[in-house]
Amino acid sequence: MAGAGIDSGFHRALARFKDNLSPDQREEFAVTCIEDVQKTIAQIQSTQGSERKMRNLTRIKAFLEAMEQYGKVIEVFLNVSDILAFVWIASTWVESFDVLLDAYEEISENLPQLLEYGELFQRHAHMRKVLELMYGDILEFHKRALRFFSRPSEFIRLRCGLADFTSITLYDVAWKKFFRSLWKDFRTQFQYILTSLSRHKGLVESQASLVEYEQSKAARLAAQKSFEDIARAETRRRLLAVTEKIHPPNTLTDHEGAAEIRQDYPESGKWILRHPFLRDWLDFTRPNVPALWVNGIPGAGKTVIASLIIEEAKTIDSVNVGFFYCKYSDNQKKAFTDVLRGILVQLVQQNEELLSHVYDACCSSSEVTMDSPSVLKQLVETALTSCPNTCVIIDGIDECEEAEERKLIAWFLAMFNKITKDNAGTMRLLFISQRDKVTESLLAQASAIPLDSKHHQGDIETYARHWSKQIQRKFGLSENSANQIYTGVAAQAQGLFLFAKLVLTHLYSQTTREKLSAELQPDSFPIGLEAAYERIALRIFENPNRSERDDAHNIFKWIICAKRPLKWSDIQSVFAIDPILPRVDFDERQLRVTCRDLCGSLVETGAGDTLELVHRSAKLYLIKTSRISMRSEELHIADFCLHYLNFGCFDAAVTDSEIREFLRLGYYSFEDYAIAHWLDHVESSTFQTSPLEADRLECSAQRIESFFTKHGLKLPSDPSAFTDQRFQSVRHWDFTKRLEGLAQLAHQKESNEMYLDLETQLRRRRSIYEDIITNTDPHSELLPERVLLNGSGFFKCPKTWCGFFFEGFQHKESRDKHVNQHERPFRCSFEECMHAKLGYGTEKELRRHEKSSHPTDQSSEWTFPTQRPKKKSNIFSACKRGDLATVERLVREGADINEASRPKGRITPLALAVKYDHADILSYLIGQEFFYKQPRLQTLSDAMALPTLDILQMLLEMKKPSGVMTNQARYGLQDAAWRGREDAIPLLLTYGVDIDYIHSGLREGTALQIARAHGHHSFARVLLENGARDETEPEQSPTKIFEKYSKPSNIDLNNADILENFDFDQFL
Repeated sequence: MAGAGIDSGFHRALARFKDNLSPDQREEFAVTCIEDVQKTIAQIQSTQGSERKMRNLTRIKAFLEAMEQYGKVIEVFLNVSDILAFVWIASTWVESFDVLLDAYEEISENLPQLLEYGELFQRHAHMRKVLELMYGDILEFHKRALRFFSRPSEFIRLRCGLADFTSITLYDVAWKKFFRSLWKDFRTQFQYILTSLSRHKGLVESQASLVEYEQSKAARLAAQKSFEDIARAETRRRLLAVTEKIHPPNTLTDHEGAAEIRQDYPESGKWILRHPFLRDWLDFTRPNVPALWVNGIPGAGKTVIASLIIEEAKTIDSVNVGFFYCKYSDNQKKAFTDVLRGILVQLVQQNEELLSHVYDACCSSSEVTMDSPSVLKQLVETALTSCPNTCVIIDGIDECEEAEERKLIAWFLAMFNKITKDNAGTMRLLFISQRDKVTESLLAQASAIPLDSKHHQGDIETYARHWSKQIQRKFGLSENSANQIYTGVAAQAQGLFLFAKLVLTHLYSQTTREKLSAELQPDSFPIGLEAAYERIALRIFENPNRSERDDAHNIFKWIICAKRPLKWSDIQSVFAIDPILPRVDFDERQLRVTCRDLCGSLVETGAGDTLELVHRSAKLYLIKTSRISMRSEELHIADFCLHYLNFGCFDAAVTDSEIREFLRLGYYSFEDYAIAHWLDHVESSTFQTSPLEADRLECSAQRIESFFTKHGLKLPSDPSAFTDQRFQSVRHWDFTKRLEGLAQLAHQKESNEMYLDLETQLRRRRSIYEDIITNTDPHSELLPERVLLNGSGFFKCPKTWCGFFFEGFQHKESRDKHVNQHERPFRCSFEECMHAKLGYGTEKELRRHEKSSHPTDQSSEWTFPTQRPKKKSNIFSACKRGDLATVERLVREGADINEASRPKGRITPLALAVKYDHADILSYLIGQEFFYKQPRLQTLSDAMALPTLDILQMLLEMKKPSGVMTNQARYGLQDAAWRGREDAIPLLLTYGVDIDYIHSGLREGTALQIARAHGHHSFARVLLENGARDETEPEQSPTKIFEKYSKPSNIDLNNADILENFDFDQFL
């Protein structure tokens, strides 16, 4: 019976393991024996020897011997030849991976000499249970190793169950990108298995009693549970960090809002799921399915249809779904990068392997929130190529600006074609929009489903019938009257859900049956969408109650012109502010009616409780009919914000106790918006202003002057630097240069310069708010209600351009961690390291830390075999493509690192390493004892052209004869002036150069003169602050060389012909 018990235990472990194998793997591994492993190792060793890539495969010998002993021991009481076969399964993945060999070596060290304890296993049944546990641990290791080290085709089959791939090129690339990120995870999992094996080894070698075995078994289960809990917590932490870094727009609330509309009409839209094009699109067994385009006129209900398709795609097993709802009214949801961020985070949430890779990318990114299009495109491409069976659904692409719409469609189509070309059927792409010139052109080859079919009209009729019943019940109408409403609306809708919605909700909002009857008269009943808007607008904008009419106009003005979506609490704050007296009085001035009472069905509550127009066409209608004048309203809002920010509560002299009192009264409820966007509204109101509006704007001049007097710290930059066209209409104002300077800084985002005291004073006030929040019971009556009006999180980022400036965080620790990313954005990707939280200020500091604190000997040895023969390489091509291993090998074989690529040429290995930004190769070259070649001036110029200054600093730090680097630094300062590289000034000045030095070569004149000549006035200002003489340029005419090459149109510093025919260094 004991034998039967242990037999079943082994088979249970084996069954769990087989669940993770593909059918092909089960068949292959079931007949594998130790002789097969030994034969495979011999073949690998022979191949590696011929290619000079020996990996010391003898490291696996101890493991094989231990497993052979294991087999002999369990054969005594088990007839399980198939069980033994699966012990050898991972051998064929050894190839060139040192890490795997090291893992086998560590396992062997934690296995006892089992043959010495053969009698022990025969005498004690509980010791045979130890063998069962060891077997489970070894299979667990192989399961994880198989998943980690498998070739891409197996990687895909394991994750998705796909039977065949004609080509796996793209997935091979994605797998290589994941390898380093996943390795750290694998080490963590592997350490847990080693600990368990070590515990079993101790039981065997100590010949443990039954009690000790039970204790060890319990400890193993506890350790396993602890490991799983920690792993889940770590996954949640990483996902939170990635989400915060990428900061995707909230598309979930958009989706939930659209899905909620369908709840009352569960069958609405389901006809599209039966459409042949969509059936094929959702069937991943079908190859070569083209991109799909669902299109319809504005207001056809496309977003609701999108939510239905998204929900259907989510029900398919092993399919990843990424979706996005573009919105014209939300600046966070109408750009190409917004779509990339939203889809990337969704795919990360569905793919643990992708999470590790993206997390590492986020740790090494200097951006606080990831905005770089190139980085985002690279990450989304990796996500799409590593997530087979992926649906991408993008709704409302026509709501983006035309340039963004083109980029969005073109890039996703290119990715779709790239992926499906070799891996047919692994990606699905769906766009949903109205027809316009962009979609008609770019989506001409897509399969199209128009929303004008009889099925779609049937959904509109169902909707109309539902609302006519509601109207019938409210007003006590007859069945015949209700049917007349239903048939009239359905007939006039003509495929427009929006028309039906506007008319029916407008009819339902009537207050008496008499008014309802008037709206149903033939001369009043709307025909077409514009007529429907007009009927609603007449009721709002011609309301005999002037107070309600003005309040409604005020709400529309703010919703349409706001620079971010506003909530009802924002609107209440606007109404509470009296800019004339001035005062803020919520008790007396806040609205006592709802938004719908004033604005009818033209305004809805959207995602995150934000207010938005019912449709983009509503905004166009209100502007077209002159009920809203954009420039005029922008001027009103700019004036309002300036009035508000000139209130006494924003004076620097206000005491802490006064701030607390102002806070209690709600004076600061609108400060976040006003501080962040006052300048945006000033810009919008002055751009192409008409003469009449310019006169009105002139009236605001005194207020703006007062604003600068109260809050200005200093004039930003040299006034002559600004020629911003946005302020041409008010060029005669004395303070226009300050506006231009602030506008320029606003678009620089990361600038730490402060020219107004608003942000400084805001930080002071926020520290007081936070103290109140932290030290007051949230349910206490002492907590001012007005604190709760300003955003959803109490602890906010101080950077006005950051997305967390308004929304904030629920906990101070989260906010402080976020703010630290602004100052020290480069983070170590090893979670246990303190610098994973503290970070570094530069990427160079991070790389130096990782190299010294987390060395990975195997990193340079990981190879990925390819089927293509390698071309013979030389040191110049190796330096150009960044192949450090080849450079090192060629140097060992005698390559001269000082010679040029051609006789009398100037292209050296060092020059190529600099030009193509390969810091590792540059470091290796200048570290060689026999390296003596000085970097030429062109090389220094190439370094100055790179995104970061790391390589420039390496060149300047080269230990060469005294004086040489000073000459280089002199030239570098002038080159930096020509390029406008302000960040290079501190580095170059550390080499003691004369800031007024005049070089006789390519960059003639002082650095200050060159900077001014090329319009780099901010650069010039920094030079002046560091002591540069402010003199006029020399009267002598430039040299012919400067005349010929100083103008950008006449020189290309990357042009090889110029490099070969002009000696930059003759002027040293």
